[in-house]
Amino acid sequence: MLFNLFMSVAPYVTERKVLKGHILLDANEHYTQWVNIPPESLINLNRYPDQDSLEFRKKLSAKYCQPLAAENILVTSGSMEAIDLLMYSLKPNKLIINYPGYDFYSHRAQLHRIPTEHVTLAKHGQPDTDSILASNDGQDMLVLINPNNPTGKLIDPAIVEELSIKFKGYIIIDEAYIEYAGLSRSYQHLITRNPRIVILRTFSKAWGLAGARLGYILAASGLIKDLHTHKITYSVSAFALASGLAALDQIEELRAHVSQSMKAKDLLCNRIRSIGYTVENTDANFILITLEDPLYFAKQLKESGVIVRPRSGIGNTNVLRITVGSRSENNKLVDLLKELGRE
Repeated sequence: MLFNLFMSVAPYVTERKVLKGHILLDANEHYTQWVNIPPESLINLNRYPDQDSLEFRKKLSAKYCQPLAAENILVTSGSMEAIDLLMYSLKPNKLIINYPGYDFYSHRAQLHRIPTEHVTLAKHGQPDTDSILASNDGQDMLVLINPNNPTGKLIDPAIVEELSIKFKGYIIIDEAYIEYAGLSRSYQHLITRNPRIVILRTFSKAWGLAGARLGYILAASGLIKDLHTHKITYSVSAFALASGLAALDQIEELRAHVSQSMKAKDLLCNRIRSIGYTVENTDANFILITLEDPLYFAKQLKESGVIVRPRSGIGNTNVLRITVGSRSENNKLVDLLKELGRE
C-alpha cells in the first residue's frame, strides 16, 4: 500500500531540470547573488556543521526577529524542509489551504497521507474566514501565505486576528515574501499570544540565497523543541549557515535591494500596461498578466529563452506570473511581449 502511494504521487518538479542559459523569471528568486560571503567563513568544510545552528539562531534573533529569542527559532534547509517537517511532526487531521496557493503544501500533504481541503479565496483575494472555520472540525493545519503566492496580496490583519482566536489547530503563516511587503506586516508577534501560530521564512527570495537552501521556523519554544526532535541531523550545511551569518551583517544592503526591486516592479508593470496588456501589481517581487491563453504565451516566451509561470484560477482569470528580473532581463521580456501582442 505504501509503495503504491509513493508511486501515485508525481514528483514536485520545475522547468529547471532541463533548461540552461534561459532567463529565469518563473520562481521568484532575486535576480542576482548580492550577499557578500567572505571566503574565510568557508573554511573547515571537512567538518559537519553545527546541528543546532546556535550561532546563526542567536544572530538572527538579535538582528532580525526581536523580541523572539534563539529558542523560538528552528533553522531548516529552505522552507521546503520546514513544510515537510511540520507535516511529519504535527500530523494534522486535515490540511486547509487557500486556493490559489503554494501547491507544495498539497504535494507534501499527499505524501504524508493528510487530506487536503482547498478553500477558494474570497472577494479581493482575501481568505474566506467563514468557509475556513466551517471546514475546521478538529486538530487541523491551516496554511496562510502572506503575501500570498501566486496572487501576491497581503492578508488583512483583521482576518488573521479572527482566525488566530477561532481556528482549532495549528496556523502556519508562510512569509517567504515578507521582506518585499515590509517586516511590519509580519505576524510573528502572534507567537507570544498563541502557541499554535507558526511562521515560516526563507533566505531564497529577497536575500538572494536560493542556492544555499536556508530557511527557518518561528514558533513557541516548546514547539520548536518538539520539531527539533524530528529534524534530520546536519540538514543545514555549513555553507548555508556561513551564507546566513554573512547576510545578517548586510541588512542595510537587503533594504536597498528590496527597494530597488520594488521600483523595478512598478516600472515593469507600467511598461507592460503601455503596450496593451492587463497587469496586476503585487506586494511581492512578481507581477501577474491576465491572458486568455497563458500556456501559449509561456510556450512562446520559452522558445525565445525566457521562462515564466502560467497560473490559472486567480480571480477567475488565467495569468502569467512573472518574476522581476534585472534591467536587461526585463527589457527582453517587454520586447518579446510587444512581438507577441502583434500576432
